[in-house]
Parts: sequence; structure tokens; C-alpha cells
Amino acid sequence: MVNLFLSGAQFVDGITENKSFIDIFSDFGMYAVWIIWGIGLVFHTWSVFGFIFLFEKDWEARKIRKYMND
Repeated sequence: MVNLFLSGAQFVDGITENKSFIDIFSDFGMYAVWIIWGIGLVFHTWSVFGFIFLFEKDWEARKIRKYMND
């Protein structure tokens, strides 16, 4: 919701400055919010699940064994 609001605000700001549609959407600022949030989500995922989570195939079986043993 926040990203949509910020992108919409940038779009409206571009319209009020009489910029063309291509000029508005070719501006890096339109995508910077989405890229920064995406990078933040990747780092948060790594902190929660660990980096190895993306590469191991038996992670689900290990988690089940862990919860069964606890």
C-alpha cells in the first residue's frame, strides 16, 4: 500500500509538472521505492530462514524432524 501511494504521488506530481507519460515512468525515482523494498525483503528473508534456505532441498524434512523431536 505504501509503495502504491508513493508511486501514485510521483505520477500525480509528474502530471502537475506537465511531464509526458514516458518521462514520468522513465524516472528512476518511480522504481527506487520498489527496488529498495525488494532488497529489504530479500535481506529479511535471509535473516529469518537463512541463506542456505534457498539452496537446500531437504529443508522441509529437517524442519519436520526438528518439530517432531521437540
